[in-house]
Amino acid sequence: MPKLNKKYRFLAIILAVSLVLLRGDFLPQKAKASSEGLAIYSLNVSEVTHNSAKITWRTSSTSDAKVEFGVDTNYGNWVSSSLKDETYHTIILGGLAPQTTYHFRAISKNQEGNEIISIDHIFKTEEYEDKTLPIISQVRVSFVTGKTATIVWETDEEADSTVEYGLREEFDKRKYSSSKVKIHEITLTKLLKETYYNARVKSKDKSGNESVSQEFRFKTLEGEELDDADLIISNITPISGDSPQISQTSAQVTWQTNRPADGRVDYGESTRYGEKVSSTPPKSINHSFVLENLKEGTLYHFRVKSEDIFGKTAVSLDHIFTTKSATEVPEVPLLSINMVTKAEALYKTATSPDVYAILKGRKHLIPSPSVFREYGYRWEDIKVVAASQLDEYKDAKLVKLPHEKNVYFLYLEKKIKKAIPNEKVFLSYGHKWEEIVEISSRDLVAYSDIKLVKTQDKPSVYLLEGGAKKPIFSAEVFERRGYDWSKIGVVNKTDLDSYPTGEMIL
Repeated sequence: MPKLNKKYRFLAIILAVSLVLLRGDFLPQKAKASSEGLAIYSLNVSEVTHNSAKITWRTSSTSDAKVEFGVDTNYGNWVSSSLKDETYHTIILGGLAPQTTYHFRAISKNQEGNEIISIDHIFKTEEYEDKTLPIISQVRVSFVTGKTATIVWETDEEADSTVEYGLREEFDKRKYSSSKVKIHEITLTKLLKETYYNARVKSKDKSGNESVSQEFRFKTLEGEELDDADLIISNITPISGDSPQISQTSAQVTWQTNRPADGRVDYGESTRYGEKVSSTPPKSINHSFVLENLKEGTLYHFRVKSEDIFGKTAVSLDHIFTTKSATEVPEVPLLSINMVTKAEALYKTATSPDVYAILKGRKHLIPSPSVFREYGYRWEDIKVVAASQLDEYKDAKLVKLPHEKNVYFLYLEKKIKKAIPNEKVFLSYGHKWEEIVEISSRDLVAYSDIKLVKTQDKPSVYLLEGGAKKPIFSAEVFERRGYDWSKIGVVNKTDLDSYPTGEMIL
């Protein structure tokens, strides 16, 4: 065979290299020496989105598949396939960051243990295109006066806030806040007294996706007392060192305001305070903060501050409490059965298993055999009487626990109880102090706490929650929220007015 001269030998080398480059996909990429003919080819990246990418390749013989990936050549993450004997491999990379360059390499190993690793490759994820609408929920009218209404709602992502409102469905007025938040609060001002308004809320996220709530109505109050009144702070706790709100290293501080307001507690070991905790939206009439990481057995000073929806502020006087020490043992009062009202007689009728104790000349139903035994009563002391004789006794509806000041009114047929807020309310019903009977705690818990109230002369129903009365917007809302019509307790106007008005239930 004739020898090629240098010129032809050079051209032959160039041709051979070109063929290698053209067929590069069919050659191993950074293969280990022990690959024994295992090769990766047709490595491809496709279906790249803002948070995922599809990696595919072929191998020259059956093998498993794994992709290592990351923002640099250290990779740091990997995904493998559950298929072990394939020649075509697919790996989906998920959970990626948008607009980010990723490095990756493919790895395959056959049954003989031969492994091949591709060279490093890169791809870039797409820009995230948000097309998801914010989800609006918990729309409510949290506070109403003669001239204002505060609307509160929530979204599942940060978005701006708009309330559109008007006397008709055209919504000719609007109030807007550009702040991107998840809890939204807008106070409408310069409203007409005792007037119905139609309203709806809107929220738009940073990508321009906007959601609109259902329409709702609210009515402003008749008077302007709440608009003109100063912001008032009341019912600050703790007020003594024996409070259960105080532990060795923490204390719970609570208070109320006569209008929705934010809250802040300044506290420290002197009147210079030095530490503070602040509330998060929305504004409320009930405020509660837990002061943590306190020193045990230490005297602390604190004061509370609030600013309402009108920008009015109130600051309390200085208060003190002392955290408990490690050696302090709280005193737990023990109930003595001698402290409850003594039964004058035990009656039942022949047609019913119910047993009544006669307390201060009134009959009180014993709720269970266990409560009967707790009182120390004896079954043989029960006297069977005619129903007409039992009916001569009025029901004992005013009860209290021996160790507490709270007096409760029992709605006997509904099996619910209501704490009477104050002396003024107590007397407004014509109650007499001597009619109160003292019962055990197990007896009292047989009655559920009242949640729903109304007055006799008006159809409006209120939810009692957090020390406030919250008007329920409509019968449809009442039923949608699963409330029970049979559990509504009728109260008088003095009783209802003793509660500040809270957010409307929508």
